[in-house]
Amino acid sequence: MDILPEGDKVSVIGEEDNWYKILYNDEIAYVYADYIESAENETTEKTENSNTPESVLAFAKNYLGVPYVYGGTTPGGFDCSGFVQYVYANFGINLPRVTYDQMNVGVPVSCDSLQVGDLLFFRGGGHVGIYAGNGTYIHAPRTGRTVSIDPLNRDVYCARRIL
Repeated sequence: MDILPEGDKVSVIGEEDNWYKILYNDEIAYVYADYIESAENETTEKTENSNTPESVLAFAKNYLGVPYVYGGTTPGGFDCSGFVQYVYANFGINLPRVTYDQMNVGVPVSCDSLQVGDLLFFRGGGHVGIYAGNGTYIHAPRTGRTVSIDPLNRDVYCARRIL
């Protein structure tokens, strides 16, 4: 358990009961709601297009080259489902932590109607990535690799549309 210095700014990316899920120094943590207050005179401007599939993909591309880390959920290292969860959390969409649970979120999509931002599941649900268009997807592949965009050259088990 750590103590944050008073006045430090954090990004709130989720809320459950009286706890805030926050992003602080590229790490996800939880803080009791009584200890968080909104920054005065700060506004976040949301555009109508802020939660578009294209903006999700653009945000995901910021993490190209981040190493795969089993169980990783931060820019210090991601596993496949941690990467997808982190990307969508930036847009206020709280996905479950593990691939098998992420498979049940959103709307089923057939492989012939994929759109940028759709979640793609492989190996019976053992791997997940985000469709990047033109027959490619962005994902955190496996130990020894980094977040990358690769061609869809294997069977998609199922696909889900979140946006």
